[in-house]
Amino acid sequence: MSAFISTIVFTIQIALAGFVAWGGWLAVRIALAPAKPAPTASRPQAGNFERVASLVLLALLCTTLLPII
Repeated sequence: MSAFISTIVFTIQIALAGFVAWGGWLAVRIALAPAKPAPTASRPQAGNFERVASLVLLALLCTTLLPII
């Protein structure tokens, strides 16, 4: 049973590391993107949605992992 729990914990840690790497990749991609002129319309950009979605998912993942740790 302890091997099963260890496997589950390891899988969750790998998923968390991948999620953090994905968030870092989004941040680096945005930082290295060439500067674009300011949009004239006030509609939300797709990059903002990706950033917010990744932060919300990271927060949910961390809150579910907190009781395990």
